[in-house]
Amino acid sequence: MEAAVVVGVSLLVGLSLGAVLVATTRVVTNRSLARASDELEAARSAFYHLVENRAEFAAAQTRLITALPVFRAHMTDSVVASDAATIGAMADDYRRQLKAQFCIVTERKGGWTGSPGWPAGEKPTRAMQSSIDAALAGDSHRDILSVRDQLFLVVSEPARFAEEILGTLTVGYALDDAVAEELALVTHCEVNLVAGDHLCGSSLHKADRTELAAVLAEGNLRTQRGVSLDEQRVGGIRYVTGAFPLFADRTSDSVGRLVLLQDWHPTQQFLDELQRQLLQAGVAIFTLALGAALVFSRRMSRPLKDIGAAAGDIASGNWTRQVPVRGSAEATTMAVAFNEMSTSLRHWYEEATDKSERLQASYERFHSVTESARDAIISTDRKGAITFWSRSAETIFGYQEAEALGESLTRVIGEPDRHTYLDALSAIGLGEPGTFGQTIEIVGTRKNGNQFPIELSLSAWQTAGATNFTVVVRDVTERKQAEAVLRQREDQLRQAQKMEAIGRLAGGVAHDFNNLLTAIRGYGELVLETLEDDDARRADADEIIKAVDRAAGLTRQLLTFSRRQVLAPQVLALNDLVAGTEKMLRRLIGEDVELTCVSQAGLGLVRADLGQVEQVLVNLVVNARDAMPGGGKLHIELNNVEFNGSAAGGRSGAEPGRYVRLSVSDTGGGMTPEIVSHIFEPFFTTKEEGKGTGLGLATVYGIVQQSGGTIEVESQPGAGTTFRIYLPEVTGVEVVPAPQRTVQQTSRGLETILLVEDDERVRALVGSVLTKSGYVVLEAARGEQALDIARTYALPIHLLLTDVVMPGMSGRVLSERLTSLRPETRVLFMSGYSDDAILRHGVQTAGTQFIQKPFSIEALTAKLREALETTATL
Repeated sequence: MEAAVVVGVSLLVGLSLGAVLVATTRVVTNRSLARASDELEAARSAFYHLVENRAEFAAAQTRLITALPVFRAHMTDSVVASDAATIGAMADDYRRQLKAQFCIVTERKGGWTGSPGWPAGEKPTRAMQSSIDAALAGDSHRDILSVRDQLFLVVSEPARFAEEILGTLTVGYALDDAVAEELALVTHCEVNLVAGDHLCGSSLHKADRTELAAVLAEGNLRTQRGVSLDEQRVGGIRYVTGAFPLFADRTSDSVGRLVLLQDWHPTQQFLDELQRQLLQAGVAIFTLALGAALVFSRRMSRPLKDIGAAAGDIASGNWTRQVPVRGSAEATTMAVAFNEMSTSLRHWYEEATDKSERLQASYERFHSVTESARDAIISTDRKGAITFWSRSAETIFGYQEAEALGESLTRVIGEPDRHTYLDALSAIGLGEPGTFGQTIEIVGTRKNGNQFPIELSLSAWQTAGATNFTVVVRDVTERKQAEAVLRQREDQLRQAQKMEAIGRLAGGVAHDFNNLLTAIRGYGELVLETLEDDDARRADADEIIKAVDRAAGLTRQLLTFSRRQVLAPQVLALNDLVAGTEKMLRRLIGEDVELTCVSQAGLGLVRADLGQVEQVLVNLVVNARDAMPGGGKLHIELNNVEFNGSAAGGRSGAEPGRYVRLSVSDTGGGMTPEIVSHIFEPFFTTKEEGKGTGLGLATVYGIVQQSGGTIEVESQPGAGTTFRIYLPEVTGVEVVPAPQRTVQQTSRGLETILLVEDDERVRALVGSVLTKSGYVVLEAARGEQALDIARTYALPIHLLLTDVVMPGMSGRVLSERLTSLRPETRVLFMSGYSDDAILRHGVQTAGTQFIQKPFSIEALTAKLREALETTATL
């Protein structure tokens, strides 16, 4: 009987305790797995959000680039657009500005004109071409593509000009280790980016990454979709895994997958500890039950049956089960003891479960805050010794936790700011514990000695009657840099707004003003032709023509300064340009100024507009002459220079590389720093009223910036002034001389001219000049009237001379309709608008004959003969 009771009690108690252990472990395990699944889904959403934010930012930056006038000029200028080296250099410059891995520029038909950073020899994928085609259709497009087992976030934007698509600009950003590590900082898991079976980005350590790559190669994760609760071992660590597509709105994983790993180790430690405690309690209960069975087995067979049944119920989870109190005194005592034991056990189980849940929740909150926060979280005792050091503190300051614990926090604070920190700490210590004190900005010191700006948020709390402090440290280096960049951008915006306002003013009045100048100059020339050589009025007529030329030059200068003219860049040798203009420069400066020109042997080539560079040189020389009214020395020097990263940073943001430097130095009176800070502003001048427009140096600045270069000034009162211009050197090209055309230089003709001009004064002047030159002139004020003349006039019309911008029908539309009626008719355009306005009307293309207002009678008749006699051979 005793043996049976002992065996029975042992089996019942053992089974009951085992059931309790299994049930408790299973509940905790299921809850932990559910939490891990939720965290993997949250990490997945964070990845989609990160990719979407990066795509939006890249698209916005790309649209800003495509809206730049320089970009449009490169895309619309047929010479530049066909120059692969220029387009490639432009695209590479934009790639570096956007910090992208590759940049692709296409023309309006989709042909690649530049692709810096694209893998050599790699053909465009179908997905890449689809992205470019979408942009060519006028839509912004973004996608994730796989190129040579590497994932890229690709953004394609159309380059618009008015309603026309000039081409596309496509940039690609690698989804690599940096992206994975950034995402891992804000999640509770390891992030891995997979292209096919190739691991192209991971937040794991190198050894673990190699083992995960082997797991992928074996195909263990290839068929997984979503979260898998089966554990996967990588690098000796067990993980809960999740495999998701790279797209939030697509289920396909043909491009790649997002593989997430949730560390199971902390949960397993908790389970092991819980099982150990339950096992200890079980052993104690088992021992007690076995002893009781041995003592009372002979007299308590029935109570034992009751106890056995109760134990079975308890094992099945009925913690409220009680044993009936009946029988002998011993049986009664045993039943009461068992009931008390079961009650105590139930209370312990409930308390253990509650504490376990609260402890786990507290641990998760603390771990989430300290491990995912980018700010460093540091705790100190009342003496300032560090008692807690978060992982972000290790990242920010460079000290490991073992190195920091026990040290004073002043160790990581710059010495001049330590008293500020201590004063703030003392002020908080006098306040109410548990409340936030204040936030201060001071200088921090890293382990390597580097100093950087930080923001400290201080608070006090108490434990065991002692005051402790918590410090939240934020690295504000990026914020300070962003504030500096913002201030710089605001200055640039104000300058750009000034230039835009002047450009709009100049462009708006250019047409009417140039029409007036054309009429004034033309009638002035007609008057001059009627005067004898010895007539005193010839000087007055000459002054009228000179004034018109100065006014036209001022208009061009305004347009150049505001960058509303389209440049025609070409490869130039600056030493040849200076040599070719030296005689003219000597006439400009006069005999009392000594001019010297020096050029380095092997001088590099640059790409710029010839006329604009000549204007820069003339403006600088004229300014130098005016600074030396009593004579002096003027020195022009050309040489090659090369900037590395640090040197380039001091050259107004010049990129590292090779440059050709043009220096113009004078021995004049020099300028104060205050004047130097304003010399490039529009309409700023130090000359007397009536002797300067204030646009000379502003024009120089605009030309140099539009040509991709930089300019700097060195001047001191009484020590002269030196201007240094840096233009990027181009390699692998040669200076190509401009083709020469032979045109018969005669101003008279017998052909029929259809003159279309909406300005009555200009139409009357040009009609009179052409009639005197022997031409048959048909006049019209609008395009519709000109088409009526073309339909009804029986004889040939040899040339259409038309204004570009007119009410109703533009000159381009008129020329297209008229040449469809009379294919033999040549076309000569004229306009008083800036080149930018002419370009928008589509006439400034290769082979198009054009004359800019205001023009002289001689220039008009010569251009007319050129159009009549050379167009047929083009």
